Amino acid sequence: MPAGMSIVTNAWMAAACHEAGHAVAGLALGRKLMHVVVYPRGGTVPKTSDGCTRFCDDLKADWRKDIVIALAGRAAYAFLDPSSRFSRDEKGHSVDQDDVNLAHNRLFEKFPDVGDKRRERRFMVWDCFVDKLVAAPSNSRAIVAVAEALRDNGWRLDGAAATDIARTARNAS
Repeated sequence: MPAGMSIVTNAWMAAACHEAGHAVAGLALGRKLMHVVVYPRGGTVPKTSDGCTRFCDDLKADWRKDIVIALAGRAAYAFLDPSSRFSRDEKGHSVDQDDVNLAHNRLFEKFPDVGDKRRERRFMVWDCFVDKLVAAPSNSRAIVAVAEALRDNGWRLDGAAATDIARTARNAS
């Protein structure tokens, strides 16, 4: 994809990029993907869309993986659409807040005795790491491929299809 060009043209593709980010990060960390879905929020022609990426294994298996996967949706969307035109819902709330809260909660569970400022610094380190993970050429190619496949397949991919698409794109040069 040429620099400065975005595949994010509507709320559906914004959600597809977000969910593809979760999926590709999970696959890169060895998680087994069950499915990736994008669906409308608030009607058949939504101004905002939502999505769901599910893995076959336990969500709380590894706190580090959980944080990376939670933040990867937001990072993928920001990387693929720097203007972030679809990052807020109709009420102006961040569509990524649930993912951010999950990452914060996992850090709090792991480090309950650490002060808020120190925990926030740790969060910022994780957030920066995930931004770099998503921006890696092989991962960004995979995210774009999965998002486009979601669009081309009725906004739903089973785990095997999404895994094959991501692996093929990651291995392309």
